[in-house]
Amino acid sequence: MSHLIIRFGAATMRYWRETSGPQRTLFIAGTLLFVSMFFHGLLLLLGNGPLHGPVSFRKAMTFAESLGLLCWALGWALPFFRLRRWGQWAVAGYVALFGLGEAFLMSMQVWRGVPSHYNFTTPFDEFVFSLTGQGAALFALLTLLLLLWPMHREVPPSIKLALRAGLLLTMVGNGVGILMGMNNSGVWQGLGQLQYMLTNSREGYSSVDPQLGGNLVVLHAMGVHGLQLVPLVAWLLGYSHLSEGRRVLFTSAVTLGVATIFAILALHAARQLPLSTLELPALAGLVLAGGATLAGYTAAVGLAWRGLATSGDASQVPGVYRQFPRQTLS
Repeated sequence: MSHLIIRFGAATMRYWRETSGPQRTLFIAGTLLFVSMFFHGLLLLLGNGPLHGPVSFRKAMTFAESLGLLCWALGWALPFFRLRRWGQWAVAGYVALFGLGEAFLMSMQVWRGVPSHYNFTTPFDEFVFSLTGQGAALFALLTLLLLLWPMHREVPPSIKLALRAGLLLTMVGNGVGILMGMNNSGVWQGLGQLQYMLTNSREGYSSVDPQLGGNLVVLHAMGVHGLQLVPLVAWLLGYSHLSEGRRVLFTSAVTLGVATIFAILALHAARQLPLSTLELPALAGLVLAGGATLAGYTAAVGLAWRGLATSGDASQVPGVYRQFPRQTLS
């Protein structure tokens, strides 16, 4: 196992040397966010504050984790798009600023001991919540642009499929987040409640019992991890010796599994039903789709491991990035 770790480490270092400035900006931003995640996690383990709730260090952890993965994923994906140098810097700059800024605002509110979301207690709290929403809206627009933006012809179809699916899921997840902000709650209680929230002034802090409606939080959480749920499999398969045709079929199967899980949860939430009331057909669908998706992830890890193990040396390690010299994708 040690020689595989050394080989993978050598390939990773070579990859780092081949990355561009915009990519490194995103990788560094993501790493800083993970430092924040571990820091707040340590504080939580040491018994500082509640484990759950709007002012828990867990919230600062989860936002740092989600945004850190987002920065890393876009750092990997950036060279695949036909963007000029200034376009790469524009995307990387905004995503890094968005990730670090959102995590800072969430952490700041936790340290102040006040909720970061749905909080209209003071003008400053309202400003913070509004600012996070505006940042998310701009990121949703950027996601849409990337979804429609052409990729280089040399990019394998499996990678294109994974990125398009991941970006679509991310965009939908951001849309759910925006809906939660308009609804002033992560609990869906129908259009009537949404219209009430949009037409009436908001005061104080809003907290709705999750058992009173559909769960939008889980949809939002799943959506914001869209650039990991599907592209992760395509990335792993890049280290395998599978043909590109089989990689496409493999990636398509995982995409279908993820989409099925999201669709079942979305339909249940649209009916204004809490997760605790999932019916047997929906539960069976979630188990089947979840099991198949998990099996796909496990198989992709095994295939990647085998690809690494059968490579002669670090320079021969298969990997998607090896097909794209820096000068080709700059």
